[in-house]
Amino acid sequence: MGDIIIKYKNTLLYTALIYKNIYLNNNIDTKKIPIYRGSMLEWDNCPRTTNCAIFDYYSPEQFYILNKIIIEWTKRNYNKENRIIFINAWNEWGEGSYLEPDDKYGYASINSLSKALFNLSYIKTNNLSNFNVNDKILVQAHLNYDYLIEEIINFTNNIPVKFDLFISLSSKIVNKDIQKYIKNNSKAYNYEIKTFPNEKDDILPFLEQVMDNIKKYKYCCHIYSKKSIHIDFEDEWRNYLLNNLLGDRNIISEILTEFKINESLGFIYPETFYKVLKIFGKKRNDFYSKRTNLLLNEIFPNVKIVKTYFEFPEGNMFWAKTNAIYQIFDKYFVLKIKKENQGLDNTIQNSLERIWIYLVKLNGYYYKKIFKHT
Repeated sequence: MGDIIIKYKNTLLYTALIYKNIYLNNNIDTKKIPIYRGSMLEWDNCPRTTNCAIFDYYSPEQFYILNKIIIEWTKRNYNKENRIIFINAWNEWGEGSYLEPDDKYGYASINSLSKALFNLSYIKTNNLSNFNVNDKILVQAHLNYDYLIEEIINFTNNIPVKFDLFISLSSKIVNKDIQKYIKNNSKAYNYEIKTFPNEKDDILPFLEQVMDNIKKYKYCCHIYSKKSIHIDFEDEWRNYLLNNLLGDRNIISEILTEFKINESLGFIYPETFYKVLKIFGKKRNDFYSKRTNLLLNEIFPNVKIVKTYFEFPEGNMFWAKTNAIYQIFDKYFVLKIKKENQGLDNTIQNSLERIWIYLVKLNGYYYKKIFKHT
């Protein structure tokens, strides 16, 4: 297999437009200062000017969400006669901000706008009535704080179809009532609880607990009771990730429906939380570049990723088709992690969480980022 060349420019994420429209100008009195909000599609004017701007990682679904936010804000602030929104659509294709059918998205961007205008769901979810019961679902949750078990169970109980729940516990948890709580409150068809010695990170328990069973399942979801002591928004971050993946039946139905109708879709994870981007940016991942490349090369010896930034699910929570990521669930990686000093940064676990989507692509699938909840 040839090289995968991943180029990275110093760009703005399209998600930034969504957050800007959520948090900015909400307190302005529109009666004194009329403000009309607008949206845009992709944007890259670098071929025309040196002082350029690029909004990257556009998708029709994000365009839909951005317009929904703008439309709802406009309805709150103006009467019917004065409800105006603007769309930056040059329709000359040069900058990428065009609202026309194309080979890449077809009519998806146009349809996204119409769905937002008429307050329709982005994806029809009624196909789950035909969900194949043989397409088994595995949910693995790592728990290192016992008081968060209720939160984990409540989120997983939103799954509208049969699933099996695997819960890994850090050995520091001594609450003997956890098993009883899960038995009495979880809607899982089957469940398993396993304790791991002093395990703070989630990767090793995830791999070790399910590696012998992963091939029995078509879909898997990985979550954990994430709390980062070095930041002050750990609860916000965790709830953002869990809400985007398991927030309600409709969100989960959309995810499973998309997996079902798109055979090549292999991996779904939330857009990076805006406070994470604000603090860490994108450059910090250069630190992990060499080791991550070496680790990926152990799975695909003839592949090299040329890059300056690894795209990956910040927070390491996601849905996936197991065939898209199966190579990681191997005893070789489990033993490799156990031999390593877990107190170090730039560990194998750090690298493993950075190769998910490259593994997905090398296995012939594509990935998608979602943004359902702020």
